[in-house]
Amino acid sequence: MQEKSVFNICQQHSNDIDSNFIRFQNARKKDLNQAKKIFRSFKENLEKQILWEENVLFPFFEKKTGMHQIGPTFCRKREHENLQEVLKAVEDKLDKEDGNIEGEERHILSILEIHSNKEEQFVFKKIDEIASKEELKEIFAKREK
Repeated sequence: MQEKSVFNICQQHSNDIDSNFIRFQNARKKDLNQAKKIFRSFKENLEKQILWEENVLFPFFEKKTGMHQIGPTFCRKREHENLQEVLKAVEDKLDKEDGNIEGEERHILSILEIHSNKEEQFVFKKIDEIASKEELKEIFAKREK
């Protein structure tokens, strides 16, 4: 069994989010109402992850490394903002029964791929390296809330 780590949890969550998005893409081609439900679930799970990152993981990383106004978390927060804008655009189109969102889908996929790799390979691995066992317990407890 793999040891519980920020990296492992976030990587699994990222995989789940990606799978949910693929389910949305497939459903959109067949049943727009079903696609809307899947998209809302995808968006909700993604936003939950973003909140945990921005309210727990990033502040911990910044405090421990001293990287606040520059560095990886600053860039990831900008990507989160960009992603939120595209998610809103998709949601607006779906609410209007407009399934013509291929451009937005490509944008979301490109952001998620690059974004997740950067977070996982640097920020999350670094947190696992620099956090004590007690700090990790606190981080995981905050995820459960």
